Amino acid sequence: MRRTITIAALLAVLAGCGGGKPDVAACERAMRAELASGIANPDQPPGTRPPACKGVDDKTLQDLAVKILAGQ
Repeated sequence: MRRTITIAALLAVLAGCGGGKPDVAACERAMRAELASGIANPDQPPGTRPPACKGVDDKTLQDLAVKILAGQ
Protein backbone atom coordinates (compact mmCIF):
# COMPACT_ATOMS: atom_id res chain seq x y z
CA MET A 1 0.00 0.00 0.00
CA ARG A 2 2.85 2.38 0.82
CA ARG A 3 4.23 1.98 -2.71
CA THR A 4 0.79 2.67 -4.21
CA ILE A 5 0.46 5.86 -2.17
CA THR A 6 3.99 6.89 -3.06
CA ILE A 7 3.44 6.28 -6.77
CA ALA A 8 0.20 8.25 -6.61
CA ALA A 9 1.98 11.10 -4.86
CA LEU A 10 4.78 11.18 -7.40
CA LEU A 11 2.43 11.03 -10.35
CA ALA A 12 0.31 13.81 -8.87
CA VAL A 13 3.03 16.20 -9.98
CA LEU A 14 1.88 15.54 -13.52
CA ALA A 15 -1.41 17.35 -12.92
CA GLY A 16 0.03 20.87 -12.58
CA CYS A 17 0.74 23.48 -15.21
CA GLY A 18 4.04 25.15 -15.88
CA GLY A 19 5.65 27.98 -17.79
CA GLY A 20 9.03 29.64 -18.19
CA LYS A 21 12.41 28.05 -18.77
CA PRO A 22 12.40 24.58 -17.18
CA ASP A 23 15.27 23.25 -15.08
CA VAL A 24 14.86 19.50 -15.46
CA ALA A 25 17.70 18.65 -13.05
CA ALA A 26 16.17 20.80 -10.30
CA CYS A 27 12.78 19.24 -11.03
CA GLU A 28 14.22 15.74 -10.70
CA ARG A 29 15.86 16.63 -7.37
CA ALA A 30 12.56 18.07 -6.10
CA MET A 31 10.64 14.97 -7.21
CA ARG A 32 13.17 12.70 -5.49
CA ALA A 33 12.86 14.77 -2.30
CA GLU A 34 9.07 14.58 -2.46
CA LEU A 35 9.22 10.81 -2.96
CA ALA A 36 11.61 10.41 -0.02
CA SER A 37 9.30 12.53 2.13
CA GLY A 38 6.30 10.42 1.08
CA ILE A 39 8.13 7.22 1.95
CA ALA A 40 9.23 8.60 5.33
CA ASN A 41 5.75 10.00 6.10
CA PRO A 42 3.19 7.73 4.38
CA ASP A 43 0.25 9.41 6.12
CA GLN A 44 0.91 12.82 4.58
CA PRO A 45 -1.34 13.98 1.73
CA PRO A 46 -0.26 13.23 -1.84
CA GLY A 47 2.31 15.55 -3.36
CA THR A 48 1.78 18.13 -6.01
CA ARG A 49 3.98 19.41 -8.80
CA PRO A 50 7.03 20.87 -7.09
CA PRO A 51 7.71 24.55 -7.86
CA ALA A 52 11.07 23.46 -9.31
CA CYS A 53 9.14 21.62 -12.03
CA LYS A 54 7.47 24.76 -13.35
CA GLY A 55 7.68 24.72 -17.12
CA VAL A 56 8.71 21.06 -17.40
CA ASP A 57 6.40 19.34 -19.88
CA ASP A 58 4.26 16.37 -18.88
CA LYS A 59 6.21 13.86 -21.01
CA THR A 60 9.46 14.82 -19.28
CA LEU A 61 7.76 14.56 -15.88
CA GLN A 62 6.50 11.09 -16.77
CA ASP A 63 9.99 10.06 -17.86
CA LEU A 64 11.44 11.40 -14.61
CA ALA A 65 8.80 9.58 -12.57
CA VAL A 66 9.62 6.29 -14.31
CA LYS A 67 13.36 6.86 -13.81
CA ILE A 68 12.94 7.71 -10.13
CA LEU A 69 10.58 4.83 -9.41
CA ALA A 70 12.82 2.36 -11.24
CA GLY A 71 15.50 3.16 -8.68
CA GLN A 72 13.24 2.27 -5.76
